[in-house]
Parts: sequence; C-alpha cells; structure tokens
Amino acid sequence: MAPATRLVLLIGWLGYALMPWYLVEGMGLADWGWLAAYPFGKAGTALALVLSGQAPWLLPPGLALVAASLFWGSGDRRRTARVLIWAGVLGLLLFFAQAFAIVLKDQGIPWLAALLGGAGATQRGIGGGAFLTLLCLLFLLCHGLAYRGACRGDLFTVSTIGLIVLLIGIFIFFPVAIILKSALVDQSGAFAPAAFVEAFFDPAIWGLGGCVSPACFRTIPETRRHPGPDPGSMPGPPSDALRHGSRISAEFILGPIGDRTRGPRSG
Repeated sequence: MAPATRLVLLIGWLGYALMPWYLVEGMGLADWGWLAAYPFGKAGTALALVLSGQAPWLLPPGLALVAASLFWGSGDRRRTARVLIWAGVLGLLLFFAQAFAIVLKDQGIPWLAALLGGAGATQRGIGGGAFLTLLCLLFLLCHGLAYRGACRGDLFTVSTIGLIVLLIGIFIFFPVAIILKSALVDQSGAFAPAAFVEAFFDPAIWGLGGCVSPACFRTIPETRRHPGPDPGSMPGPPSDALRHGSRISAEFILGPIGDRTRGPRSG
C-alpha cells in the first residue's frame, strides 16, 4: 500500500473515530460547550454512536475502513487494488444510502431506513467527521483504480477526477434530478409517468402551428412599420435603442402566442 493511501486511511479513521459525525450548532474554536456532548451525545463520533447502539446505520462505512486497513502493509498491489475498489464502492453506496434514508421526521426512505436499522430514527446534517470519511472512501476507490493502471497509475490525477465527478454529481445532477422529479408526479404526489409522457409530447410544444398561423404573418408588417429609431440619431444613450429593438423583437416572437391566449382580434 502506497504512503498516500495510508495517509487517506488515517484521515478516514480520524473522521470516523475522533471527530463529531453530525453538524453541531455553535461548534467553534471560541466555544467549547459542544464537548459536553462528546463523544456519545449530539457531538458524538460515528464509532462511539455505533458502539453505544444509538446509530447502528453508521457501521457499514466503518467496516469499509476496516477492510482497507487489513491491507496496510500488503505488497500485493493487484489484490490491494481489488479490496480498495470494493471498499470504496460499497462504502460510498452505504454512506449515501443511510444519508438519504434517515433524515428528518416523516421524510427519507422508510423501508431502507428499516433495513439499515434506523426505523423511525432521525439524523442531522453531516459534520466534519462524516465529511472526512466520505472523502476517504472516495479516495480509496480512486487509489484502487490507480493501482489497476488508471491514468497510468497516477494517484493524484485519479483522485482529482474522482473528486470533480463527486462534486458535479452532488451540486449539479442531484439538484436537477430533484427538480425534474416533479414532472413525474401528479398533483397528489403519486408517481404518474403517463401524465409526463402526455405533457412532453403535447402538440402545443412541438407543433409548428404558431409559425404558420395568420397571426404570425400579421406580426411581420407591424415590425416593418415600426423598425425602431436609428441609434445614432437618438438623443438618448444607445441602450434606449437596444431596448426598443428588443421590444420589437419580442413582439415579433411572442405575437402569435399572445394572439392564442387573447383569442382572435375583432375588426
């Protein structure tokens, strides 16, 4: 096992066994009151919470660290790579499983929470300990891939790519998935894929009726009669002309839509 991998393991054990797993309100260097709840209370470590039976769902990430630690002094690079990859993958999956299954009251995934031993339990946001453990599991996976020859075996390059993928998944794909999730449910919150398909293929979205309707061609002469003043001949700043031109363009584009919503013109 490379020295960099050993350092990653030490950081993981630091987060899992010594640092508070959850976010502690008011925690800081100027206020040490949170130590009263350390290590078995609100500022408890994952290891202490597991051993005391308060949070058994935090055991799987610890088992992943144990599996990787067994190969601390191993010289079999290929076998170590296999163990690191499996420890990283399973550790990350179980980490996010418990994080999404056990959240606030009446939220989360009840069946998964019960499977992890946390039926009816709640937990706060992750703190420093959980953050370091998450990074450790990610880097164990990346180091295992590097041992197998990914990016020519460069630990730093593979770890950087893994970190970027994780950040993109958390801060881009996950929020977008949450937003798009509302398109697959009806007003009562039930899963309704048929309603999504019907709305997605609505002719009002994909049809060309607005482009060939008489209202569209009525808009063209109007834009010709009102082309907008020359920016150089205006006493005001050029931005006024740009705003005027933008208004004419908006009328040209949105004219057919406005005619649809208002109905046919009279006269």
